[in-house]
Amino acid sequence: MPWRPRLVVLAAGYLADAALLYNGGTTVPRRLVSFIDVGAATSAVPPHGVASRDIVLDAAVPLRVRLFYPCH
Repeated sequence: MPWRPRLVVLAAGYLADAALLYNGGTTVPRRLVSFIDVGAATSAVPPHGVASRDIVLDAAVPLRVRLFYPCH
C-alpha cells in the first residue's frame, strides 16, 4: 500500500481509538457526534418528488425526526 493512504488509515484508526477510549470504549462521545453531524435544510419544494419536514418530538431533549413524503 502506498505511504499516503497508509498514513490516512493509521490516523483514522488513532482517532477512532481515542474517541472510544474517552469514556471506556463503549460509546462515542456526544461532542464528536455533534461535530461530525452534517445538517441539511428541509425542502418545501422538492427537487425529486420527495418533500421533507422536521418534527420536534421533545423540546426538552433535542429529539427530532425528519419526515419524508411524496409530493405529487
